[in-house]
Amino acid sequence: MDKLRECPFCGQSDTVTLTTAREMEDCKSSGTCQLRDCESVTVVCDFTQGGCGASGRYARTEEEAAECWNRRAT
Repeated sequence: MDKLRECPFCGQSDTVTLTTAREMEDCKSSGTCQLRDCESVTVVCDFTQGGCGASGRYARTEEEAAECWNRRAT
């Protein structure tokens, strides 16, 4: 898998990571998200690590999520 590019919003790269829909749901307090049982993956600029909280689109695989995150205009 290719290295994840920096966040297009805050410019940080050390806070950008792959995460699953389940991990995203675990951070919410309501427990009502429809994505709870999905096997979806996305890239996020992790706000718990000092990032801005931006995220990419959900994908079925880590490779697809990374490709979508990295594919943007320069």
